[in-house]
Amino acid sequence: MKKLLGLSLAAAMVISAVPAKAEIFKNLQTKGEVEVNGVMTRNVRDAKTSAADNYRNTQNRITFGATWDMLDDLHANVTAVKNDRYWGTATQDLNTIQSAINVMEANIVMDDLFGFKAKIGRSFYGNEGDIIVYYGNEHLVDGLATSSVDLASFVRQYTMFGMENHAEVTYAKTSEVSMIADTDVNFWAFKNVMNLNSDMDLGIFAYNKRTGNGVYAMDNENLWIFDVNTNGKHGDLNWKLELAGNVGNADAATADQSYRGWAAKVDLGYNAKINTIGVAPRLGFAYGSGDSNVGGKIDKSFKDLNPNYRPGYIYGKSSDMFQAIGLNAISGKNGSLSNRMVWNIGVTVDATEKLSFIADWYNFWLNNTITAANGQRNIGCELDLTANYKYASNVDLGIYAARFDVGGIVKEVAPSNTNQMYKLGSYVSVRF
Repeated sequence: MKKLLGLSLAAAMVISAVPAKAEIFKNLQTKGEVEVNGVMTRNVRDAKTSAADNYRNTQNRITFGATWDMLDDLHANVTAVKNDRYWGTATQDLNTIQSAINVMEANIVMDDLFGFKAKIGRSFYGNEGDIIVYYGNEHLVDGLATSSVDLASFVRQYTMFGMENHAEVTYAKTSEVSMIADTDVNFWAFKNVMNLNSDMDLGIFAYNKRTGNGVYAMDNENLWIFDVNTNGKHGDLNWKLELAGNVGNADAATADQSYRGWAAKVDLGYNAKINTIGVAPRLGFAYGSGDSNVGGKIDKSFKDLNPNYRPGYIYGKSSDMFQAIGLNAISGKNGSLSNRMVWNIGVTVDATEKLSFIADWYNFWLNNTITAANGQRNIGCELDLTANYKYASNVDLGIYAARFDVGGIVKEVAPSNTNQMYKLGSYVSVRF
């Protein structure tokens, strides 16, 4: 408390000393989101009704940030996140609150640095749901996790062959273990998105991750990920297609393995109208290769950077799925598509301009199963039902229900743990 009062007093003294015509925080704009996520589960931890391991909780997350002009072409961006408090826990004093606030973004943006728009500093990066890399707020997941990364990013818009292009080069440091040893982890990202026409674009991406070894005469990890993707629509039909592959090698500590994994993702949708009701069916498929010869010279499992592929309220967004029976690793808690095959059939019904109903069915598989499963590869299937009410353009309220039926892997490994899993949830999101 004394610290906060001292800072406030110092700020007041500084501001009072500034000439009246000086501009402080020129063009200041605030941004953020207030979220409440409540969940209630049954059997999620062990797929067994007789065990008393059900839980329920409600969590808050507050994201608050600001941007302002330091010069006409130089801007500052700061974002803070607080996500530590659950309903029913004790109130927090100001000292506790300020200790729980994490500054997730602190960067500057230069509009024209040798023809590039540059961002330098701590920042969110990527898109939620990406199979390769995402740093940012995760929504409707247990714990309401958030992350960011130190980066320098350079973006340029240009025209080639009459088509608009968006090019981006990013360097990011994800881990710094020692200031005096080559043990850090970083990656480069090279992206180019070409607008083929008003309805379709083509993206060609390349990522290079390097992990230092710190031991003389031992190789470093050198992972390359190449990704080709397209988004488009034709009339009421829309699609997202993505194909990614790995090359490179692990370090000497893991027997100089060569990376040869790959992944593919297909999403097809159709927007229809039945009288005044919007109906949008969709079909999805995702595949990430696995490795049948773990520890061999060639690693065929798909490698990613910091993925965020989380389908299903139970499979993808429950951090302790199968935890009590030792099968947490086959859940989707880490957001990776590696060694997975996922089918999805869904539909969104816009009953009114404000009220939508969403249904999704998923089927989850391992491509290379675990030894104890005796050849069984099916993780299980999940049905999700959601009702979303758009109170305003920036305010959403919703409820959802999910049911998970275990597959052959669980039935083989833990034959007494085969009950259905259930999850009920509600959420509020206010963006500003």
